[in-house]
Amino acid sequence: MPKQPDINLNQQQLVTNNSTDPMILPQAALFDFDGTLGDSTWVWLDVDRVFLEKRGFVCDEEYIAKIRTTLFLDGARYTIERFNLPETPEEVVAEWFDLALDRYTHEVPLKPGVLEYLTKLKDNNIPFGIVTSSVAALCYPVLERYGIVEWFDFILTADDVPVSKTNPDVFLKAAELLDATPNNIAIYEDNIAAIRTAAKAGFLTVGVHDEHIATEWPFIKQEADWTIVDYGEAMNRAPFFDNF
Repeated sequence: MPKQPDINLNQQQLVTNNSTDPMILPQAALFDFDGTLGDSTWVWLDVDRVFLEKRGFVCDEEYIAKIRTTLFLDGARYTIERFNLPETPEEVVAEWFDLALDRYTHEVPLKPGVLEYLTKLKDNNIPFGIVTSSVAALCYPVLERYGIVEWFDFILTADDVPVSKTNPDVFLKAAELLDATPNNIAIYEDNIAAIRTAAKAGFLTVGVHDEHIATEWPFIKQEADWTIVDYGEAMNRAPFFDNF
């Protein structure tokens, strides 16, 4: 694991999107992967659709919303119970993984502007890591294809911390690795449930737009401290770059 960064906290303040109260500017960043750094949400919509249609079921919005907040085995158990399937959770996960792996290895891109945004964080000595409910075998191929694995101070996957993002433990573990307190860390997420969890744990939150899950965006805009529709347009504004 890379050396933990030294973070020099300052007392600069900024008013967020959704508050009139100033807060300490963040000194480090944590990124979700699916739908936040990687344009991969479409993969899981496709996997869910193919998996359920093969068994004669429809993949509806309620199912998608539920499955997005779970780890693989928990999602498989939910799927088996909801649709009364004969498979074991392990068999369901294996089929999902087989459907997704080739897409991650060869097709999933980073979202527009991500490389430039991360480069600017790096150039300004802002440490950053990944916290994802996905597994290393899926997100690493994308990062390796772009040659940026080593840019991150750490990458926490479901293999490392096997809890969903409705539980703050995964975010708190990341804060330990950064040697920073939650109120000095900005968490980038496209998922409203994860944003709510992070906010309750005291983190600053940055909602990232994902066109594939448009139904969550109104809630994200209302509840996140800042929002990003496109990383390119966020290059010169909060929560980091309006000072440089």
